[in-house]
Amino acid sequence: MSVLAHDTGASASTRAAGVGAAVAATLFWASAAVLGKSIDAPTFVMLAWRQLIAVAALLVFARVRGHRFAPADIRASAPATVLFAVHVIVFFTSLQLTSVAVVVLIYALAPMLIMPLAAWQFGERPLPIVWLLALASLGGVALVVGNGNDYGSNPTLGVLVSIGNVVAWVAFTFASKRARTRSVPTLTWLAAANIGALVITFSCALISGESLVDIHGADWVRIAALALVPGLLGHALMIWSYRTIDVSLASVIAIGEPVLGTGAAAIFLGESLQSLQILGIGVVCSSVALVVVASTRRPV
Repeated sequence: MSVLAHDTGASASTRAAGVGAAVAATLFWASAAVLGKSIDAPTFVMLAWRQLIAVAALLVFARVRGHRFAPADIRASAPATVLFAVHVIVFFTSLQLTSVAVVVLIYALAPMLIMPLAAWQFGERPLPIVWLLALASLGGVALVVGNGNDYGSNPTLGVLVSIGNVVAWVAFTFASKRARTRSVPTLTWLAAANIGALVITFSCALISGESLVDIHGADWVRIAALALVPGLLGHALMIWSYRTIDVSLASVIAIGEPVLGTGAAAIFLGESLQSLQILGIGVVCSSVALVVVASTRRPV
């Protein structure tokens, strides 16, 4: 029986709310690439203000909730804090170098790295079909990358940076899991990760010599939206959904992010897609979805 069909003990309405939260999180995450690429401010300046807004919102929320940040919990979140900053920096840098389609499709390969690492770390044994589907998804990515238009300042470097983004995200995922196994509260983990990213991005902005006030007009609105919508609401909703639906089901829903992100880029940024790229998107998304389902199957 697939874990997707597992009864979590939640009522139908509660389960529906969990599915709705996961869908909303996916929609919010899909906006990150388009919002990030539509901002004219220098990357480090944009990220510094994004993190400042996110941290301010988290601290206000924590104050209203009466939440206390235990030093031990913050120390346990330290590795994830640094890795989150690296992920944020390389993700938004890659968007300036190549198309949204290339960035999000390569990003969609993260589960292919997570599964073998989970087998090594936790003794999990993916089914043989997982590896076949992994090869299929790699072929899909090759179609997208190999047939892409030259959007961005350096598409070739953008592919390499996008690969680095996947590695950073996978490392962040494992570091986060270790922190959560130490019972670090979700709000503390989110705050620690964002505060660490704030320190690092502001430092990078200062080192780059860019003016921290080099932001104009609608960019302020876009940066605020980037911080609050995909940055905070997306993560919070997905974490909340884990209480009422299977993590595997939430992961399958989240695979819609690359499709939505690429579609949004075509609509709002004018990044046209070729037929082979559309085929590649379908191959990647269907392969990764099948991998998640197949790897969580258990005998009846």
